[in-house]
Amino acid sequence: MHVHIERINMQNKSRAARKISKQITKLTGRKSQKDISDQAGFSRPNVLSMLKNDVLKLPLDRVPALAKALECDVGELFSAALEQHYNMETIRSLRAVMTELSANELEWIDFLRKASKNSDPKMTATRQKVLAALLKPSESLPR
Repeated sequence: MHVHIERINMQNKSRAARKISKQITKLTGRKSQKDISDQAGFSRPNVLSMLKNDVLKLPLDRVPALAKALECDVGELFSAALEQHYNMETIRSLRAVMTELSANELEWIDFLRKASKNSDPKMTATRQKVLAALLKPSESLPR
């Protein structure tokens, strides 16, 4: 019962809170939450608990230090933190302005994230072959 309640609570948390919780769990035995808080430059250790419990939004300027302390990808954590501060329309606008990706490329990225439920699947040879076959120009397929 306790595990089920925790799973429901995690689903209701922001992606940033879930990412922070997941990384803390991965580092269990190697780093304490106090170690992570200190490495991230937080003045109080309870800030990390507040972040992972979605009580506090992750300040965007603290993302690089926290990502380093959590040993996770800074881009993924920053993207998750943006979602705490802005709606998806604003985030799409920021991405369009801050990147050289085309609108179509951004649409592909959004689709991949939704389809994978933000699990960041690795590109494998099999996936490359399947995608290449799907993207191969053909008269029988609409463009």
